[in-house]
This record gives sequence, C-alpha cells and structure tokens, in this order.
Amino acid sequence: FTCTCHDGFHGNGPFCTDIDECSNSSLNGCHSNATCHNQPGSYNCTCKAGFTGDGKTCRDVKECLNSTLNQCHVNATCVDTPGSHHCSCVSGFSGSGEDCQDINECENKTDNCDSNANCTNNVGSFTCTCHDGFHGNGSFCTDIDECSNSSLNECHTNATCHNGPGSYNCTCKAGFTGDGKTCRDKNECTGKHVCPPNSNCTNTPGSYACICIAG
Repeated sequence: FTCTCHDGFHGNGPFCTDIDECSNSSLNGCHSNATCHNQPGSYNCTCKAGFTGDGKTCRDVKECLNSTLNQCHVNATCVDTPGSHHCSCVSGFSGSGEDCQDINECENKTDNCDSNANCTNNVGSFTCTCHDGFHGNGSFCTDIDECSNSSLNECHTNATCHNGPGSYNCTCKAGFTGDGKTCRDKNECTGKHVCPPNSNCTNTPGSYACICIAG
C-alpha cells in the first residue's frame, strides 16, 4: 500500500505535517489587502479593515461616500485613502477633522481688515466694514472728504468745513457766531467796535460799517 499526505499537508505519508500556506504568498491566493489565516490542511483570507471582499479579492471601502462609515465633522472635508480616510477642517475652522471649531479671525488678528475698519466674526469666516467716515471694501478704507460736497456735511452756509480722518468739523466764519452747524450774524455795533468818534456803526451780515455823522 502507499500513503499519500492530504492536500495542505506534506511528508512521506506515514508522517504528514501541515503546510503553512500563510508563510509564503505563493502558497495562497489571498489579496495583498487581505490577512491570511492558516488552518490544518488549509487557510482562509479575510480583507483588512477598510477593504471589502472575499479575501481573494478586496476592494477599498469608500468611507467618504457614507457618513455612517466616517467620523468627519460637518465642517470638515473627508478624503478617502487606501483602506481608510482622512478628515480635515475646512477653511475658517480648526481641529482634528472629527471635531472642528470656528476660528475667531477677529480675536486672533488673522483678518485682513483695514486699520479703519471693524471686523465681524461669522461662522467659518469674517467680514470687514469700514468705519463711519471711510469708504471701501473693508480690506481697504479711504477717508471720505465730507467738505468736498455740501450734501456730505451739516456745516452752515456761513461756516467753514474742515475735513479730518473719518470726520469733519465746522467753524463759523468771521462776523458770525455759533457751533458751525448753526451760525448767527454777530452784531458788532452792540459791543466794542472800531468806528471813530463822530460816526455811526451799522451792522452788516458778517461785518459792520462806520458812517460819518452828517457835517
């Protein structure tokens, strides 16, 4: 009679030893992304984590296509990698990708607002708004010359407008008194004036006149 070792064993027949098919990839048909498990006289293959299939064929699992398969935050981007995935917070957020917190660009001074603008933090972003008296897109703000156009200032017709950074002020012209936004004619004849003796003082808008007495 003859003794022949079963498939999966080797030896002379009276003595048979299990062949470890997992010790050499040429002895098994497991996929490169599968794990080989040796058994007496045989073996089996199971796909590694992040892959799916029968072990002899393993396909990458696309975790990013199914929200239940990844732990990416709602404000993160999911990127598939072979056998796994990666989460990274989108612009305006910071964190691990599985947890993303809004970045306060206004507090962290990472905004690009002009020095003459206000920064307002938004979820994932920020906005820049020029201060009153300035115009521009917020990143660049230019002073408004209110004195260049009477519709831009409240100065009285008998006042002079003085432009300043982001604002202006009004001063009544000589011969008038007030806060610049309201100017009243000053009656020089009621106070000290420079009319000589033998003359009468006559008040005029913003000034006065000296008229010699008859004779």
